[in-house]
Amino acid sequence: MLRLDPYESCMRHPGAVYCTAYMTFVSDEPSQLLTLMQEYSKHTSTHYNHTRIFYGTCMTTTCSTFYNTTVDLRLNLEACRNKTLYEEYKLRVQVEDDVSCVGGKHDENQIGPAQIVLAAILIALVMLNVIGSLYDVFCKEKRGSVCIKHALS
Repeated sequence: MLRLDPYESCMRHPGAVYCTAYMTFVSDEPSQLLTLMQEYSKHTSTHYNHTRIFYGTCMTTTCSTFYNTTVDLRLNLEACRNKTLYEEYKLRVQVEDDVSCVGGKHDENQIGPAQIVLAAILIALVMLNVIGSLYDVFCKEKRGSVCIKHALS
């Protein structure tokens, strides 16, 4: 199952954070709804697993009251989704794996030290290639002249 907040409208706002994660429905107390979902999902050859959902959540709008940059995003996301689910269905969700976020300080596309070092190495290789090619073009006809003497010294 899939439940996504609108990504484009979320990211239009400055400082917006959009997170995605797989979650599983759970209950602290016996729940007819959860039992029904589990029973239905047991037949994997004909039914989709309705106890597992992929959420895309705009943390800065949908979960603004729960969004806290000092707390683990996994906890923020669970708390936000659990409030609504518990009020409506007496169910909770647990995040199955890592939360993936874009925007704010959680942006996965930020340039880090490893990317800077890689870019410097690539630029150096390209520059050496250009210098070598220019040397070859301008000195190809002058074998035995000044070009070779400069290269050997």
